[in-house]
Amino acid sequence: MCDFLPFNSIQANQLAELIAKRYQDKPLFLLKDNDYGVFRHDANHKWYAIIMNIDRFKLDGVKAPYDIINVKVPVFVLNDLRKEKGIYPAYHMNKKHWVSIVLDNALSDDRIMELVENSYKLTI
Repeated sequence: MCDFLPFNSIQANQLAELIAKRYQDKPLFLLKDNDYGVFRHDANHKWYAIIMNIDRFKLDGVKAPYDIINVKVPVFVLNDLRKEKGIYPAYHMNKKHWVSIVLDNALSDDRIMELVENSYKLTI
């Protein structure tokens, strides 16, 4: 039997599994014909993470499809976070409050989950 893997990259699927274990949330695919998986709170429906497959060119000029995860971050750490390899101003979200992280293993799952945890708390 084969498990359903909703995302293209191994890291995106690993993160989705970690999020499901920690928060009991599975990705919601809210848009038709779309591979954007949203993670949101049950109580208030606010998003705390979204995994998307985009053309990386939109972030850094590398023309190739990649999975990314967007998370909300405190404004005061935004500039420092963007200095980390693989973290960019958010694609398709408010760039003052969100960042995009390329899921190419440049950042560890543990580091990304720290950022997911912060995003989860910021959106309660």
